[in-house]
Amino acid sequence: MDKAQSRQKSYANKRKRDLVFTIGDKVFLRVSPVKGVMRFGKRGKLSPRFIGPYEVLDRVGAVAYHLALPPELYFIHPVFHLSMLRKCISDSSQYREESNQHEPKIRELTEKRNSFKLLSEQCDGEAKCLRAELEVAWKEHANLVEQLNSAVYRENLAKEFETAKMEAKVVKVDADEMVDAYKADA
Repeated sequence: MDKAQSRQKSYANKRKRDLVFTIGDKVFLRVSPVKGVMRFGKRGKLSPRFIGPYEVLDRVGAVAYHLALPPELYFIHPVFHLSMLRKCISDSSQYREESNQHEPKIRELTEKRNSFKLLSEQCDGEAKCLRAELEVAWKEHANLVEQLNSAVYRENLAKEFETAKMEAKVVKVDADEMVDAYKADA
């Protein structure tokens, strides 16, 4: 029994990491992969596993560290367990801050958000709106949408369709006459 226990202990100790960070070290912070928890950047499988690097300010207890987080992460408590940290080995100048990385995309999306007008909205479902269907007109093309929805445009479109249909009949008759004339000559 003692032999089996010692063998299992040696297997377990191979996976164990004895990390100790000193004040001033740079570390990455593990982002929780649990759904419903705040995400950093992309969603799903492409979301980052670690963010940072951040500087270690102080050691709290035997296995916890106080990190210098940026002001954008004010809602996160700055003390983390050792298992949530990964040592930054390479130069930190190659890493960009998360907030600066996504700032142009956010600005672009807000500009796009203000460039359309909501025409109508419908909800499918009984008590809750399970799926919303929105009819949207971009502000650059708002006049075009109003023109397409006007009654005058619809009448003109119907007239053009009727004339196109009549021209097709005329062409068909002419083609039939030509076939008959060809057969008579042969």
